[in-house]
Amino acid sequence: MLVGQGAPGATAPPEPVTADLLRAADRVIGPGSPDLGPLRPGTAVRARPVCSNPTPDRWPEVLGDLESRVSALQVEITALAAGPACAGRPCAAARCPSRSSGVPVNDQTDATSPLDTHVLERTAERLAARHAGVLSPEVVERVVFESYTALSRTARVRTHLAALAGHFAADRLAALAHAREGSGPPQVLFVGRHDTGRAQIAAALLAHYAGDAAVVRSAGTDPGSTVDPQALRVLAARGLELGQVYPKPLTDDVVRAADHVITFGTAEAVPVYPHTDHQDWGADRTVTGNPEELEMIVAEVDGKVRTLWGTIRP
Repeated sequence: MLVGQGAPGATAPPEPVTADLLRAADRVIGPGSPDLGPLRPGTAVRARPVCSNPTPDRWPEVLGDLESRVSALQVEITALAAGPACAGRPCAAARCPSRSSGVPVNDQTDATSPLDTHVLERTAERLAARHAGVLSPEVVERVVFESYTALSRTARVRTHLAALAGHFAADRLAALAHAREGSGPPQVLFVGRHDTGRAQIAAALLAHYAGDAAVVRSAGTDPGSTVDPQALRVLAARGLELGQVYPKPLTDDVVRAADHVITFGTAEAVPVYPHTDHQDWGADRTVTGNPEELEMIVAEVDGKVRTLWGTIRP
C-alpha cells in the first residue's frame, strides 16, 4: 500500500487511508512518520521523505528515484511469492519475461548462457533438497534465478556469475527459512549504500568475533561491482582473510530474517519489521583514502562492532 499526500491542482481527490486498507496491507510505504494507524502484525512499514511540489527541473530526478524504488520493491515482492507453474514446470523470473520481477530486461541481465542455466538448475535442485519441507521447489528456483539476475546488473566479469549467484541464493534461502522457522543464532544485517566499504568491514569483523554464534550478512541499497580493495588489505593486515566477498543487493528476505539491522545512512531504504532492532551508524562515506584515514575508519567500526556483539551475544 502506497500512502501519499493530496497534490495541489489534482483532478481527482486522493483516496482516504482507512483502517481496512491498512490492515489488509503486507507493506505500507508513506511519507514522513511511519505511524499511520492500525496495522496487521508482521506488516512492513517504510517511511519515505516528503518531496512536496517539486519544481519542473526536479521532476526527472523525482521520477527516476521513484522508478528505482518501485523496481526494487517489485523484486522483493516477487522473491517472496511462490510462482505459478509455466507450461507444467516452475516459472523462474530470470528466464520468463512475462514474469519479470521488475528489473529492466536488457542484453546483459537477460542473456543466460546454456552453461549458466544448467548450473543454476542444478543449484536449485540442491538447495530445494536442503530446504525440503520448509521452502517449496518453486520458491527455491525463483530465488536462484532472481539472484543471478540481480548480480548480473552490476557484474563486470560474468565468468563465475552462476556460481556466485548460487552462494547469494543459498544465503537468501537460509534467511527465508530462518524467518519461517524462527530458530537459530542471532542474525545481523549491515546495510550500506554500495556494500563495498563499511558494511563489508563491519560484517567481516562481527563474523570474526562471533564465529558460529551469529549469522552475519551485508547488503547494499545500490550495490557496487567490487568490494573496496584497500578495505580488504586493512582487514587482511588484522588477520581477516575474507575469501570470496562481493557486494549484494538488499532483499526483503534477509531483512525479514534479521534480528538486528545496522544501517550506514540507509535506514529509509530498509523495511521495518516489529521484531527487528534497528540502529544507524552514520553515513557510509567512502573508505578509500590514505592508510591513516582508513585505519581510523576501521577502528571506529571495530569499536561499534565489539559493543554490538557484547550486547547481543547469546
